[in-house]
Amino acid sequence: MPSFGIAIMIMYFSYHALSGDQSVLKWIAYQQMEIEAKSELAGLIRHHDQLLAQNRMLRLESLDEDYLDERIRAKLGYVHPDDRIIRLAPFTG
Repeated sequence: MPSFGIAIMIMYFSYHALSGDQSVLKWIAYQQMEIEAKSELAGLIRHHDQLLAQNRMLRLESLDEDYLDERIRAKLGYVHPDDRIIRLAPFTG
């Protein structure tokens, strides 16, 4: 009879070790979520660094005129009279 009680206890603890909020399966899922969050954070940090670099190029004390010209043309659609425009067909892939 004591072995039946021990078997029940083993089954009880085994069940809760594999299911529930603090189970092994949840721990594995949390590990995967952590990896994905770190990857997303790395991408956001790279994007932040790019924005800082662009911001530096537009400051008055270190203005990059070529970059400013590029941004004006891209945002406002300005074209210099000597520029040649080549229209490309859209890629339909």
